[in-house]
Amino acid sequence: MPAKPSANTILSTYSLDELLALVKDKATMEADEKIQPFRNAVESFTQSVSGAVSGAMSQPKRRGRKPGRPAGTGKRGRPPGTGKRGRPAKAGAPRGKRAAKSLKDFLLEVLGKEPQGVEAIMKGLQEKGYKSKSKDPRRVLYLELKKQVDKGLVKKSGRGLYALK
Repeated sequence: MPAKPSANTILSTYSLDELLALVKDKATMEADEKIQPFRNAVESFTQSVSGAVSGAMSQPKRRGRKPGRPAGTGKRGRPPGTGKRGRPAKAGAPRGKRAAKSLKDFLLEVLGKEPQGVEAIMKGLQEKGYKSKSKDPRRVLYLELKKQVDKGLVKKSGRGLYALK
């Protein structure tokens, strides 16, 4: 191993700019040596991730049931044809606690040949057992009346007066 030159020899041989460049080069080399293990780790990680992504991209997309899901199930939820808690569904059984009749059915029962006002129709609907969850059931009634007028089941005899055709 060669002997280290003395400080006087170095100062007499090199200029200040050359010494500064040598110090920068040495600092860069030391930093590179410290950083190299991290670069290797990042590179191996990047290769493994890109390999996994390219492998997933090259495989055709499978359709059908996902792994881990029992055969015969749909995309989500219970298998078709089963009711609550996995029991077989009853044919024709109503879902939930909804009324059997729609507003249209109640409306056709309440309306007669004589024209009635909206207040009288609302009162008749309530007497027949119609309940609405709407904050504005009167508006729902107006919409249903308009729908039935357009279909031709109900006629509008005057302003706010409706009767069966």
